[in-house]
Parts: sequence; C-alpha cells; structure tokens
Amino acid sequence: MDYLVQFFAWLMEWCHSWCPNYWADIVIFTFFTKILQFPVSLWCQVNSLKMVSLMPETNRIKMEHYGDGDAIGEETAALFKREKYHPLLSLVPLAIQIIILMAFVKVIYGIGDRLTVPNAPKPLIACVPWTDGGIAWFMPLFAGAAAWLLGYTQNIFNPLQHEQTRAQQIVTNGISICISLFLGCFVAAGVGLYWATSNLFSILVQLCENIVIPPKKHVDYPVLRRSQAELKKFEDDLKRKAVVSPED
Repeated sequence: MDYLVQFFAWLMEWCHSWCPNYWADIVIFTFFTKILQFPVSLWCQVNSLKMVSLMPETNRIKMEHYGDGDAIGEETAALFKREKYHPLLSLVPLAIQIIILMAFVKVIYGIGDRLTVPNAPKPLIACVPWTDGGIAWFMPLFAGAAAWLLGYTQNIFNPLQHEQTRAQQIVTNGISICISLFLGCFVAAGVGLYWATSNLFSILVQLCENIVIPPKKHVDYPVLRRSQAELKKFEDDLKRKAVVSPED
C-alpha cells in the first residue's frame, strides 16, 4: 500500500506540474486510473456477456426444477463450471476501486497538510463535510447524484444489469448511492471528488466496452427474450392453477 500511495502521490504531483489546480488534478488522476483499469473492465464485460448468453439455459433449469431450490442451484453451478463463468468476477473492479480509494485518502490528506496555513481555515480539498461543514457539504450531494446517474445508465447499457429485475436494479443502485453519500460525508472533499468522478467516468468506460465488445455479437437476444417469456408464462400458469385449485 505504501508503494501505491507513493505512486499516486507522484502521479498527482506530475499532473499538478502542468495543471496547477488540485481539483482538476484529481479529475485527471481519475481518468488515468480508469485507463489503467480498462483491460480488467473488458475482462469483466466478457464474463458478464457469458452470463447473459447462459440465461436461456438457466431459465430452462428453473422451469424443469421449479420449486426445488437445491436442484436449481446444483444444475446452475454445474452449468457455470462447464461454461467457465465466474459469478464473483464482477466484484474485481469494485475491489480495485476500494484499494485505490484507500491509497488516495492518504494522498489527499498529505496534500491538505502541505496546503494548510497556520491560523487559516483548512483548505477545502481536505475538509470533511461531517466534521468541517460549510461548503464541503456539496460533495455528498455531488457524489450521490453521480452514483444515481451511473446506476441509471448501467440499467440501460450494462448487459448484465440490464437483464436484472426492477427490484434487483433498485437494490444495486440503492447500495451504490448509499455508499457514495456515506463517503461524501465522511471523507475529505478531494477524496469525494475522486469517487464521484470515478462513477461518472465509469459511464464512458461502459460505453467504450460496448463498442469494443458489442453485446449483440455475443448474445442471442431473440432466444433470450423467448426464454424469458416462456418462464414468465410458466410461472403465471402455475399461479393461476394455485388460485383455481386451492389446497384442501
């Protein structure tokens, strides 16, 4: 972690050498981190598309073993293993983001210490809204809004999230917004800016992923839509039968 902090500190100072504004430097720094993470993002895109392409088969499993959660779980796990799909791979970008965040916190507080002048207000970049208040309270609002916008666009452009139910999307986006609001309140404003701009750049990253690896070339969407319609009809028929023929 110390080496990562030193590297990020050097990168921030390099940005500052030709753009003498730390707020702009944070945005540039965030852009560079997204470029470095792009190969991992593409890797996760491939994995997500594999999951979406397997959905017709998982829907068939759900119909064949309806009501038997153990059989559905076993058949689905065997399918994932056979097709080399890794459910936890989608967490890798988040883990990288957390590691970057932990190192960047130290970088921002180091910058704040250098900018602090005795008997003068703390520089805004190092102000924590919850403890320092004032104009720093704009950061939780900005971070929350950026997380909401990311979630909204991911529901449309992310191939895996697009196929989630509405309830799943609300939970996923709600967690992201809550985390962003929490960070915006309890970390320095400079760190909050990094997190917010990282979410905004993630929208561009997703669009680039869809250009490099187009979902329609890897997923048979007509087959997927038919399987979803068949599963819904199957479930609706069972519900109607349960209403018409109640248990004794």
